[in-house]
Amino acid sequence: MPKAAIIIVGGGAAGLAAAGALKHHGLNAVILDRDSKTGNIWRNRYDRLHLHTIRGLSHMPYYRMPSDYPRYPSKDQFADYMQKYVDHFNLNIEHSVEVTKIHKQDDSWAIDTKSSDGWTAPIVIVATGLNSIPYIPNWAYRDHYSGQFLHSTEYTTGKEFADKRVLVIGCGNSGAEICVDLVENGASQVACSIRTFPSIVPRDFFGLPIHALGVGLSLLPGGLKDKVAGLMSRIQLGNLTKYGMKSPQWFIFKDGRIPMIDVGFVKYLKKGMIEIRPDIKDFGETGVTYQDDHHPESFDVVIAATGFRSGLQQILDVSGIVDEDGNLLVPCGEPNQHQGLWFIGLSNSPAGILMAARMQARKIAKAIARQQ
Repeated sequence: MPKAAIIIVGGGAAGLAAAGALKHHGLNAVILDRDSKTGNIWRNRYDRLHLHTIRGLSHMPYYRMPSDYPRYPSKDQFADYMQKYVDHFNLNIEHSVEVTKIHKQDDSWAIDTKSSDGWTAPIVIVATGLNSIPYIPNWAYRDHYSGQFLHSTEYTTGKEFADKRVLVIGCGNSGAEICVDLVENGASQVACSIRTFPSIVPRDFFGLPIHALGVGLSLLPGGLKDKVAGLMSRIQLGNLTKYGMKSPQWFIFKDGRIPMIDVGFVKYLKKGMIEIRPDIKDFGETGVTYQDDHHPESFDVVIAATGFRSGLQQILDVSGIVDEDGNLLVPCGEPNQHQGLWFIGLSNSPAGILMAARMQARKIAKAIARQQ
């Protein structure tokens, strides 16, 4: 069983950020990455995806993105940056390694994997991400549906669905952007089923990036943050209730949630090219039924933009760390009751996960360096 001084579980941006910050302090870590190549977690997403956060605040620690990248880099540009980051710090990555269990073994941590006898290390940093496992609700009659069904992770481009009637279930950032992509690529109908109505903000507030403004808003006291954010959205996006959108059922700062960042959804909603539908009750042979009195509706394609689960409860054999749904019960970037076990990039932040992970990586690396 191989040994290392520090093991990082997860080779996405958070895992690389932790490794780079450690290298900055002269410490080496082994990264266990389930993907076959650095950046694949981004390259394999849908074609039009760009960062919703700005380049200047979304870099990993101690090495910025190239200055010729646009304000909102594409998924492929960010994937290339991840490889540049690996090369810059000469990071040690073991690819195609899927971790199945993390548990205590004497004075160290044992990491079991599918492909080998596993690893041991006195320090383990868990960076497996919030989007580890695609989530699909357990609709009783989904198998009865004769049309095409897919999760958003399987979606590539709206070109495949030209002239199709498409329902997108979910209105987070992926669901909203997929709706836009479908409209722009000629779907004959685009409807969006929403269970919980999100807070919506423009990507740019009259030319200023909402990401940077949001970081500034975080300095305001208490509920004033959400009031100002809501006011900014109403000023630029208007009152969307007349188009079927209900008032937000959660708030960005109060609830620590990432808003739906508008990249065209509102424009097409106002034009009637995206239609709002209630929450799904279940499937029928040709379409869906809804939770309210809205009539059943037929669709050629249904795309579940229903989110992800962390899967932490499946790999962590450690008490008091996660709940039964995989939600982390301890803060990222901070020590907890288990010596040598750290977490990064596993909680939402209004600042964006990438910026939060950079800050967490620096804190973790400094803390570990002081212990050496």
